[in-house]
Amino acid sequence: MRQLKEHDWINEKEEKKVGKGRPLKIYYLKVGFNKIIVQLENQQRKADVEAQKNIEHLRAFEGIWEIINPFISELEFIVTRITYGNN
Repeated sequence: MRQLKEHDWINEKEEKKVGKGRPLKIYYLKVGFNKIIVQLENQQRKADVEAQKNIEHLRAFEGIWEIINPFISELEFIVTRITYGNN
């Protein structure tokens, strides 16, 4: 219901009941059901494309990491020798 309200796809009206109690809320669609489905599909496709881009970035980073990791290990060794002496 919240998503329908956020996209302004529904109208809401209140109708008083006879007697005491809360009024009834009546909801109805402003746009066609098919239009809502198409918009949700497009939204999901965009999210899928973004997730795929993120996966590709991670894969590229993995390749870079394999190249630079030995150098990082060597730098850590050098820093340790400088910090704690040549033991």
